Amino acid sequence: MGCTPGFWRNHSTFAPGNQDDEWVGLTAGQDFDTVFGVNWFNPNRTLQVAITTPGDAQGVVLLGTLGFHVVAAQLNINSPDVDPFGLTQAQLDTIIGNVSVPPDDATVATALALIKAANEAEGSCPNS
Repeated sequence: MGCTPGFWRNHSTFAPGNQDDEWVGLTAGQDFDTVFGVNWFNPNRTLQVAITTPGDAQGVVLLGTLGFHVVAAQLNINSPDVDPFGLTQAQLDTIIGNVSVPPDDATVATALALIKAANEAEGSCPNS
């Protein structure tokens, strides 16, 4: 089970409400491409932008949504309160590494399905 991107968006330094910042190992201002060792976004996106604005990126709608879920998955892996999470760090790194630039829809859709399933696995987020 994991926490959804919406949970992590709302439990951050830029949270729209009064929730506590629960991010571990990442900060909102970090560059997505640098953190994950990819070149997906041009112009670059911070982790805050990635987790608050899923959708179109470089003409590929799914890539923005994938970025939204990648940030959440990394936060789930980093959080001591999310245990067990459905992906290991090595598995997440492999999934991310399989998405080439320019991305193709089929590869992005496969990566998105795997990561989204882990983020939204049945059960509740232990932090919520």
